[in-house]
Amino acid sequence: MEITDPKFPYQLIVEQTRNRALESLRPGQVLRARVVSPTREGQASLRVAGSELLARTNVALEAGDKLLLKVIRPADPLQLQLIRDRPNDNSVANAMRVALPRETPVSALMNQLRSLVAERPLTPPASTPPERGETSGQPRIAVAPLVSESALPPLRGTPHTPTSRALEGGPPPSPPSLFHSPGTASISKAIEGVLGQQINGAEALSPEQLRRAFLASGLFFESTLATQGTLANDLKGSLLQLLLQLRTHLDGGTPPGAATGNRNDGPQQSSTNPLQGLLSELVSRTEGALARVLLNQLASLPQAESSTQHWHFDLPLANNERLDYFRVKIAGETGRESQQTDSRWTVAIEFELEPLGPVKANLVLRGNEISSFFTAERPEGAQRIKRAMPLLNQAFQRAGLTVGRLVASEGKVEIRPVAPYPLLDEKA
Repeated sequence: MEITDPKFPYQLIVEQTRNRALESLRPGQVLRARVVSPTREGQASLRVAGSELLARTNVALEAGDKLLLKVIRPADPLQLQLIRDRPNDNSVANAMRVALPRETPVSALMNQLRSLVAERPLTPPASTPPERGETSGQPRIAVAPLVSESALPPLRGTPHTPTSRALEGGPPPSPPSLFHSPGTASISKAIEGVLGQQINGAEALSPEQLRRAFLASGLFFESTLATQGTLANDLKGSLLQLLLQLRTHLDGGTPPGAATGNRNDGPQQSSTNPLQGLLSELVSRTEGALARVLLNQLASLPQAESSTQHWHFDLPLANNERLDYFRVKIAGETGRESQQTDSRWTVAIEFELEPLGPVKANLVLRGNEISSFFTAERPEGAQRIKRAMPLLNQAFQRAGLTVGRLVASEGKVEIRPVAPYPLLDEKA
């Protein structure tokens, strides 16, 4: 019998049992379990349905812990999902009500930061100019492992391409002169950290890049902090660092790069100092981007009444002089109430690229068979996708997949907010 945790990469392998209650389980049924003995040397004892079972696990369980287990697959093998304590639906919906009006696309902030980075200072700081292909303080994506190797194969290959490679003209210029004073070096570093989360759209994306981008999307920021005790170098962590530095300089009373003497307090300072206005705007954009990541996290919480796990995240792609982003939703489901034994995975992607226009794509993988459905708002966009279908068919076949349906059509593409919970209080 296998017990899986939907949010953390932990598994409990339980010895076989002939307990009649366990043999008559149905998908979706919720069981209560109690830890009899804590985890020692990778083993723990659980009491489930009146039987004491020995489990091999890397989960830190303590005697007396109470667990909720949901049946995903009743046999061959028995698969249970560990339902961890989570906020109730009301608290999650309340959090979404607060975040939804504040959220703005992460791309809006990144585009503004890119424009700041693109402005070379009139008098750059004294330093040795880097060689072509080399940078000084060049932003990179350095993703710390966010999940255990027990759930995912070891990452191999090269790290993320430096952000500068997504921009034309060689290495990226330094941030503008207003961020070159000694007091604002922390802001420049924080900006590099956020821009380091971009993906180079000029190169073909590899599975490893997409995998790293998913892990660095901010979904696992708190779980990494809880399990590893260190801040993850992901999108949410980078945004929090930038917000901290911006607020420190904005609320500190001394504008970055300004002298500390004869300071003017009050609203006149912000109205006469354009830098204060820029910092305030960046704070607002950063808070909106964080609200967006929070909405993705809330929408990705496991729901007790569903056997499907959802992940919502955004992929920022740097393409020449612009930044595009893809809204991605992944859903994985196993052990449905029907007799279907194959796992079912769906991926929904929303994006808007020129000259395609708004596009929504849905990919469905059931067992080894994959189907894809594209809807483009512009007629010319739909035609372009149709002409590319043979290439997509060949790519699926090279990956060893059986191709089902490949459909491209014209239609309205509606970008809906991420809100799996009701946002209206029907009792109000």
